[in-house]
Amino acid sequence: MSITSVLDSLAYAVSPEWGARRIAVRKIFEASNESARRITNSALEASESDRLREGRWLGSRLSTDAFLSEDLERTRTHSRELYRNDFIGGAVDSRVEHFVGSGFTVQAKINPAAGVITQDEADRYNQQLEDLYAQVAPIACRTRKRSLWAKTCLIARNLDVDGESLVVFSDVSHPDAPIPLIIEIIDVDRLETPPVKTTDPLCRMGIQYNAQKAIIGYWIRKNHPNDDKEFGTEYDFVDASRVCHVFAEWFAGQSRGLPWMTRSLNRAKDGKDLSEAGIIAAQVEACYAVFIKSKANPLRKAVGAATGSDTGGSRLQDVRPGSINYIGQDEEIQFSVPTKSNSVGSLQEYNNRTVAAGCNWPYEMLMKDWRGVSFAGGRIILHGAKITARCNQKLIQEMFLTQWWNRMVDEAVIVGAVDIDPRKYSANRFRFRAHSWTAPRFAYALTPGEEINAKVTAIDNNLATLADSLAEDQQDLEVVIKQRSKECEMEREGDIIPSQRLIAQSQSAAMQQAGQGQDPVEPIAPQQQEETKQQESGATN
Repeated sequence: MSITSVLDSLAYAVSPEWGARRIAVRKIFEASNESARRITNSALEASESDRLREGRWLGSRLSTDAFLSEDLERTRTHSRELYRNDFIGGAVDSRVEHFVGSGFTVQAKINPAAGVITQDEADRYNQQLEDLYAQVAPIACRTRKRSLWAKTCLIARNLDVDGESLVVFSDVSHPDAPIPLIIEIIDVDRLETPPVKTTDPLCRMGIQYNAQKAIIGYWIRKNHPNDDKEFGTEYDFVDASRVCHVFAEWFAGQSRGLPWMTRSLNRAKDGKDLSEAGIIAAQVEACYAVFIKSKANPLRKAVGAATGSDTGGSRLQDVRPGSINYIGQDEEIQFSVPTKSNSVGSLQEYNNRTVAAGCNWPYEMLMKDWRGVSFAGGRIILHGAKITARCNQKLIQEMFLTQWWNRMVDEAVIVGAVDIDPRKYSANRFRFRAHSWTAPRFAYALTPGEEINAKVTAIDNNLATLADSLAEDQQDLEVVIKQRSKECEMEREGDIIPSQRLIAQSQSAAMQQAGQGQDPVEPIAPQQQEETKQQESGATN
C-alpha cells in the first residue's frame, strides 16, 4: 500500500469531510498532470498516455486485481473518450443492436411435478407470471419511465465501453405496478473503496469480501466522484443479493471488468491520429493564397491580419485557402510541400484490421466495409459474428435477465400477485422459477431460401428436430406452435387458401392412401370444408 493511501486513510479518520476533499483534490491534480506523466509500470497499454512505447515489453507481474486497481480507471477513461468522439462509438451501438435488438422474450416454464404442481396449476402459474411480466417490464426503472429493454440496451453498451455494468434491485411502490421491483443502472465510477476501508484487505475496488473470499456487498458512492454540482463523502453498502455485477472474466480472481476495446484502444487512437494527420496534410496542400509585395512597410497590414503570436510576442499569420498576405518588397516566399504517401490507405486498413482482431469483431462489421468480400467469405464472417453475438447474449441472460426474473417471481409470491403457495414455493423454488429467455434473431442470412429449405428437408427426413431448428434462430417451439395454431385458425375463419406446402402434404397423404388400396382423399379447400360442414349440419337437422 502506498504512503499516499495511508495518509488519505488517516486524514479521513480524523475528519471525513477533510479526508474526502483531500482525495478528490489529489485525483483532480493527478488527472490534470496526466499528460506530463510517463507511466513505466502499467500492465495495460490502454491505460498509458505515452504514445511511443519504443518496442519495450510490459512485463508486469502484479495480480489481476492489483493491476486493475492501478490501470482500470485510466483505461475506462480512454475507452469512453473513443466512444464519445470516434467511429468506435458507432461500432458499439451496432453491437448493442445485434446483441439486444428489439429485446429478449421470456416464457414461464413451470412443469407439473408429482405432489407439488398439477398440470392445471402449472398452466395457470405460467400464464399469471407472463401477465405479470407484461405489466412490470415496461416500467422497470426507478423513474418508471424506461423499460426492461431500454435498460438491457444500456447494460450491453456499458459492457463494451466500461467493461462492466452494475445493476441494483430495489423496491419502490407504484400504482401501476403489481410488485415494487425496480432496477437502477449505477455508473461504475461510483463503485469505489471508501477511505475508511483503504487498509481492509477484504475490500477491493469497492467490492467487499468475507474471509472465504465470497462477495457480501458493494460500496457505492452516493454521488459521482467527479460531479461538478454535488460533492459528498457518503457511501451506501448494498448487499450482494441486490446487485447484478455484469462483466466477462478474462483472468482468474478478477473483481472488475475490462472494456471491450482494451487490447485495441491504442490502435484505435493511432487510427484516429493518422486520419487527422491526413486531413491536415490535404488542407495544407489545398491552400491557395495571394501575396502582395509592397514598397511601403507592410507591417501594419500584416499585424492586422495576424491570428496569434509566438512565445516572444511576435505576431503570426496563417496561410489558408483564399487568404491575402502582405510581405516586404525584398522578401521571398518559400512553401513547405507535404509529402504524399500512397501507403496511408493501406496502413489505415491494416491498423483497423488489427483493431477488429483485438476486439474479436469482424473488420467488415466494425468499419461497415464489405468491399472485396466473396460470397463464401461473407458467410464465414457473419458466422463468426453470430457466435460472438450469442456468447454476449448468453452473458446478459445469465448475469442479469435470469436474476431479474427470479427476483420478480420472489416478489410476486410475497405480495400475492400469483396464486403460488408460499410454503410450496419456499421448498421448491427452482421449479417455480423455471423459465427461458429467447434472444433476438441474428439479422443476417446470405441465402435465406436455401437455408430454410435445408432445415425443412432435415426435419422431414428426421435428421433434425423442429425445436432445434427454431432454437438456432433463437425462437421457442411452444411459442411458435401456439402462434401458428392461432394464425391457422384465423386463416380458416377468413377463408384463406392454405399454403402450397400444406396442399402438397395433403396430396402426398392422398397418394399414400391410394397406394394402400384406399380411396384417395382429395385436398379440400377451406370454402369446400365450410360447405361440407353446412351440408352435414342440415342433414342432421
